Amino acid sequence: RGANYAVKELASVGGIAEYVPLIPRPGEDLDQLVSNTILSAAERGFDGIIMPGFLNAAEPLSKVAGSGMKVMMFNCDCSPNIKRVACLRPDPDEPGIIAAQAMAKQLGKKGNVGLLIGHLDVGVNVERRDSFKKEIANVKGISIVDEVIIADDEEDVYRKTMNMLRANDNIQALYITNGFPCAAARAIDDSGRAGKVKLFAFDHNQEIFSYIKKGIIAATIGQDAFGQGHDPMVWLYN
Repeated sequence: RGANYAVKELASVGGIAEYVPLIPRPGEDLDQLVSNTILSAAERGFDGIIMPGFLNAAEPLSKVAGSGMKVMMFNCDCSPNIKRVACLRPDPDEPGIIAAQAMAKQLGKKGNVGLLIGHLDVGVNVERRDSFKKEIANVKGISIVDEVIIADDEEDVYRKTMNMLRANDNIQALYITNGFPCAAARAIDDSGRAGKVKLFAFDHNQEIFSYIKKGIIAATIGQDAFGQGHDPMVWLYN
């Protein structure tokens, strides 16, 4: 919605912007979609391109940046090897701190927790993990009893969450850093631990809200989704 609103705003002043959803076509994987989109934008003469920093597209981005196209990141930053003019993103440490404080409040500053950490090649997962662990370490009654790396894949998140719950019957809360909190919530529900294990996550959508209503997701931290879609487009145009 934010990106589409910016498209209309820029059109009103003679700017041309295009929003490309990250939804691969049948037979096309995400890396192919991203690479094809970048190269197509360059061939069609766009002056700039904006993408989330967690996408793996260093090679085609380096090519277009070297040719004069302006590259901007949002959500999280990319490899420093890519020449980008700017990055709009949330504070790198605050999300993990907020999650730790919310968990400590929910647990009454006492309990055992597990961590579901997205792939460490994505900087935001490292930042969310490290800031959370640093903040939760200040709460002496809370112990991290398990930690696992999860892929950006719904079934992997579900399976590893289920395995963690089976291996740790004393876990009272889970913290997930990547974008598949509903897979973790579904595992909590399917394991029969709803109401006993609380999930702390990121982002807002209707499915997430349904798990909040069920009492499975205790807190989810928004990242100004509308602004992340809207502001980079306007700022890069300016």
